[in-house]
This record gives sequence, structure tokens and C-alpha cells, in this order.
Amino acid sequence: MLYRGVEECVKERMRRVAQQLQATSDASLLDSLVSCWDDHKLKMGMLKDILMYMDKTYCSQMNLLPIYERGMLLFRDGVIRAPTIAARIKSTMMDWVRREREGELIDGVVLHHVALMLVECNLSHLDLYHILFESPLLSSTRRFFQLEAQSFLHSSSVPDYLLKIEMRIHEEERRSELYFHPSSKIKLKQIIQEELIVKHAERLINDSGSGGVCMLKNQEVEHMARLYALLAREPKTLEGLRKTFAQVVTNEAMTIVQDRDGSANAADSNSSSSSSSSSSATATSVTSGPRRFVERLLSCRRIYLSFVEFSFHSDRSFGKVLKESLEHCLNQDTRTALAIALYTDDILRKQSAATSAAMLTDQELEEKLNEIISLFRYLQDKDLFEEYYKQHLSKRLLDHSSSSSSDVERLMIAKLKSECGHQFTSRLEGMFRDIDLSKQIMTRWKEGEQQLNNGCELSVSVLTTGFWPLPSVPQCNLPAETKLACDAFTRFYIAQHSGRKLTWHTSLGQAELRCIFDGGRKELVVHTYQMCILMLFNSGDKLSFSDIQRSTNIPPSDLTRHLLSLAHPQVKVLLKNPPGKSIGPDHRFKYNNKYASKLFRNKIPVLSKAAVASVTDGTNAAGSADSSASASSASIAADSSNASAASSSSSSSSSSLPASVLESRKYSVEASIVRIMKSRKTLDHASLVGEVLKQLSSKFPVDPAFVKKRIEALIEREYIERDANNRRVYNYKA
Repeated sequence: MLYRGVEECVKERMRRVAQQLQATSDASLLDSLVSCWDDHKLKMGMLKDILMYMDKTYCSQMNLLPIYERGMLLFRDGVIRAPTIAARIKSTMMDWVRREREGELIDGVVLHHVALMLVECNLSHLDLYHILFESPLLSSTRRFFQLEAQSFLHSSSVPDYLLKIEMRIHEEERRSELYFHPSSKIKLKQIIQEELIVKHAERLINDSGSGGVCMLKNQEVEHMARLYALLAREPKTLEGLRKTFAQVVTNEAMTIVQDRDGSANAADSNSSSSSSSSSSATATSVTSGPRRFVERLLSCRRIYLSFVEFSFHSDRSFGKVLKESLEHCLNQDTRTALAIALYTDDILRKQSAATSAAMLTDQELEEKLNEIISLFRYLQDKDLFEEYYKQHLSKRLLDHSSSSSSDVERLMIAKLKSECGHQFTSRLEGMFRDIDLSKQIMTRWKEGEQQLNNGCELSVSVLTTGFWPLPSVPQCNLPAETKLACDAFTRFYIAQHSGRKLTWHTSLGQAELRCIFDGGRKELVVHTYQMCILMLFNSGDKLSFSDIQRSTNIPPSDLTRHLLSLAHPQVKVLLKNPPGKSIGPDHRFKYNNKYASKLFRNKIPVLSKAAVASVTDGTNAAGSADSSASASSASIAADSSNASAASSSSSSSSSSLPASVLESRKYSVEASIVRIMKSRKTLDHASLVGEVLKQLSSKFPVDPAFVKKRIEALIEREYIERDANNRRVYNYKA
């Protein structure tokens, strides 16, 4: 009786409250509702305390709701679900939300209390909240932001649109936190992001006027960061941005790689790499192409790396896209490996006083090396870069005045070693050891007073043939003074290192000549071939090309280059008759007594092979003179105690590789096959080829057909054999 009596009393009270709210205007409906709700909870709390014993005994025994919870349901059924009140609550709440979204001020506390009331009066079940508020809220939200997105896109650029929707999303998140039940937050977020982001993601990315493509091309890092942050709310939309990013990077890098000017310059540089030095005009044209090419690549990488780090917050997927795109473009041909090697050589060469304004500090130099390594990582033909780098390193080490710093050279090798391992840099490190040992040998040579007192001072670098890219050219006939010093050094070296053989490489040497001209004495720094040529004029007035070739035994092609260098219009140490770019056997040369220079010490450059081919018909050479010169030469001796290296040749063609690189790849593939078979003993063809590709992929790309040829070669040499029962299976032969 007590339970039913209280229940009837509360119902009657709810009917009066409903009548009171029905008479309330829409403007004050929610305020009045919250006031009635708070009053109802207070009174039901008091009844709960008074009827505590009934709740514990009778309600528990009869499976009835406690009086407080029953009072909540009575408020729900008698007030909120009243026909005229429920519809007004729904429409009024939607109106308040709309007004607040449009910038009007509302009483957010009241709205929040009403939302919680719909859950609390239903005993924490969300069906009433969903019917009266959440469902219409989600529908109105979708309609509102559909119109909002269309309006923004029609009137704004993509960056402005991103800024506006970013503000809208933040406002809606704050609104969800303050006013709505937590269960609505995720649903609202999905609707807003779908209407504002997902449906327009493709347009935001590919808009031709101001979309993501334009942001990338115009380096708008901040706008791209906002676009990425918004798309990241819906990860599936990032795939479109990744594809666009890959396309833009690839197009930019391919434009650089396919630049014909850069290609031509790189080819010229390749041709010139075999010469020990070149004229200043030629050197400028040779190095500007690869330097500009590599700097453009570095600039491209630097720009898009800033997008990855700042705009994409170091997202690994975008870092992978950047890496794969640059790898694809940089490995279109072998020109990139050559250009990076030439650029590295340019950076590591000692900067002249004329360019001191652009000289790099140690920190800047290390940053340059780090950038070079960053491009090196993208190369598949790492062994090709090693070959080119080794050629330039050898010239820098042999010409002690050209390398910027031994410490910097070693730092670069250390970076290459950390990238590719000890085996990759073993020859480069061996070159440094040879130079250090040569210094020790020369110290003992001088301390032992082995130098001859004939006006010739000899300086020798002893090189191990397995480490250095030594050319296979015949030794020229040295002047008597130099030949005497070389023979003395050979005897000295063999006496200390029995069983070794010295081979003199005169094509790599350099000499200092003290020459007498009408204007006084000058010192000329020349190639060893030029020294041999000039020393002939001590005993002859005029010499023909055939006489010089017969006396010096210099290969005709090299002799032509060096004679044209000495007779160049900007040099004129020798005078040529008849003038012209071609040289015939009967063409004659004279020592130019009237040679003049403001400097006492002059370095005579050597024309590259490409420069010799492009000499103009305006080359002038005339006059006659006698010569008096004494030589101070620098020569190179190769220590043949180790295996001789194959001669290397650079190629300007992107489809060809130097012979030494091809030979090295053969050895690498065969060594890999033998290592695998030695550990596995028996292996089928497909598995063997797969493991070889896996082992060598980090050094150079391997063609399965090439691996198959090396397998056949190892079978012929009886390292491995075919299985008697299955010719697709190989066995290792111990």
C-alpha cells in the first residue's frame, strides 16, 4: 500500500508539472524543465531516505524498483514523454544547437543538463537520449556541414577552406565536450569529418588552383601541415595524399634527371676524368653540369624532406614514399653515380684563394658530406660510385695540394663505411695506407742520403696495384737525370723489400722545371710527359712531332694532348708550325724564349680529351727558341706485390659500365654463390639465385641471367656441380 500510494502521489505530481511546462513558452522551456527536474530529484532523494527500509526489504523481496528509481521513470513517462512536451524539447534543443553553431550565445549549462537528464531519467539507458536528442542532432549536423562545406569550397581557396574547417572541427569538439553525452562525441566526429574532409579529400589534394599539388610545388609547408593534420583524422584519405606526394616528387626528380644540359655536362666530365688536369676554361664547363645537377637533386630532396619532417610530422609512410620516388628517378641510368662522384670530388678538393669567399667551414663541409651520403643511399649502383670515387680520390691523394684535408677525406670514407660496411671501403682505406707508407719510405730515402746530386730531386709514391685504379699505358722514356734517380730509388726499395716489383707509372707523375726565358727564370709545374717533352729542347732547336714521339715513347694520343697544351694560345711555352688543331708527323715545335708571365711559378694545365677534339682552328703557334731547363720531377711507382687491378675506363653512355666494374661484379656474384653453397651444400637454382640477389641488392642491381652465367662459370671451374638426379639442383664441391 505504501509503495503504491507513493507511486500514485508522484504520478499526480508529474501531471501537474507537465501541465505547468505545457503552458511555458519555447524560449523558457528548457530552463523550466531543468528547474522541475532538479526539484524532482531533490524530493525523490528525500523520499528515498524516508523509505529506506521499504527499499531494502519489500522492494527487494518483490523485485520492485527502489522508490528513487521508480520516481525517475515516472518523470520520464509523465513529463518528458508527454505528447506536446517531447516534441518541443526536441525542436528547442536542435534550435539551441543551431544558434550556437551560427555564433549566437546560449546557456550551455542548461543544454548540458537537459542532455544528461534524458539519460538519468531513463536509468542510464541511452534509448530516450538517442530518440529525443542524438538522432535529430546527427541528422541536423550532417545537413548543416554539407551546406557549410559547399559554401566554403565555393567561396574560398583550399588553404582558407582548411583553416575554416579546422576551426569548425575544434568548435564542434569543444561543443561535444561541454553540452552532449560522451557517447555522441565519436558519432559527431565521424559525420563532421566525412562531410568536411572525406567527401572533398580528392578535391583538396588535386585542386589545380590551390590544392595539395600546388602546396607541394609552391613549398607551402604550413598549409600542407594543416591539410595532413585534417586528412590524418581519416587515415584512409592519406593514401591519396601519399600518391600525390609520390607523383610530385617523381616528376620533379625526373625533370632534373632528364635535363639534357646536365646530361651533356656529365658526359663531358666523364670523358675528362681520365686526364690528370685540365685547362681552367674546360674545367669550368666540365664541373658546372654535374655540380648543378647534384645541387638540384639535393635541393629537391631538402624541400620534400622538410614536408615529411614538418608537414607530415615525420610520418614513416611519407618518408618511404620520398625514398622510393627518388630511388626510382636516380637509378634511371649510371649518370647519377658519376655526377655524385664528381660533385664529391669538387667538394673535397682544396678551394683556391680565388674562391675563398665561398670556402666552406668544417661544419658546412660535414653537412655537405652528409647530404652526399643521403643521395648515395638512393643509388643501386653503389659499386659504380665506388669506382668513380676511387679514381678521383687517387688524383687528390697523389696531388697533395689538391685535397682539402686528410681528415675530411677520412671522414667521408668513414661515412661510406658506416653505410656499406668494411668491404666497400677496404680499397679506399688501402690507398690512404699507401700514402702514409710512401711518406715513411721517402723519409728513410732522404735520411739515407740516397738522393743524387744531379739537380733532380725525386719524390715517389709507392702504390699497391690492387687498391689503385692504375692505367695500363707504356712507360715513357724519362730524361737521363730523372732515369738515374728512378734507378737509384728502385735499388733502395728492392733492398728493403725483397721479392717485390716496382713498375713506374709515368702517366701519373708531375714535375717542376726551372726554365730560362728572355724575361728571366720561371718555374713551371707540368705533367711528367710535358717534362719529358721540354727537356728535349735542351739539346735541340726545333723538333718535329715524330722526333718527340720517338724520343719520349709517349702514346700518340697523349703526346698530342700535351703538345697542344704547351702550345695553347693562353700558354705558348712551345710554338707550333703550322698552327692549327691537328698535329701531323712533320709538324714542328720550338721552345718559346719570349714566354712571359707575371707569376714566377706557373702551372701548365693539360687539355682533356674532349677539349682536344673541340680546339678551334684559330689556335696560333709560331716562333723559334732554344731551351735550357733543369728538372725536378715527381713520379709514381706501383708495388706489384698484390694482384694487379684491371684498368678502368669511364663511359659517358648510361647503358654501359666500366670494364673494372663489370669484372668486380663477376667476382662479387661468384663469391656470393660460393659462400651460399659452402654453407648450404645443396640448393636448387631458384633458391640460389634468390639468395644471391638478396645478398648483393644493397651494393648493385643483379640480373638473374648474369647470376646464371656465373653459376655456369663456377661449374666449369669445379666449385659446384649439378646434381646427378636433378639438373636444377647444385651441390658444393669441397
